[in-house]
Amino acid sequence: MGRMPDASEDNLSSELIDEYAPLIHASVKPINREEASILITLFPEDELFGVEQSLLHLFESIYHTIPLDEYKSIIEKCPSDEWRETLLKRVRNAGVD
Repeated sequence: MGRMPDASEDNLSSELIDEYAPLIHASVKPINREEASILITLFPEDELFGVEQSLLHLFESIYHTIPLDEYKSIIEKCPSDEWRETLLKRVRNAGVD
């Protein structure tokens, strides 16, 4: 399906939005490295009617299963500046940065 569209996109359909949520919710946590490397590329530029929050929680399920440096290097691959900063900020807020 590729990267999530942003809610502000003109050609966005409710059908497309509805395709992402079940796939995210059906994923088994914690995800593995390969899954994390794929999921990080799916973040929309800004938001997608809350679906991006489900993606965030799914992605973060790998947090305690890999070394912090590796986790942060996966975050650096995020195509969205906003989500990349949000994820790194959440690491800093956890007090382990």
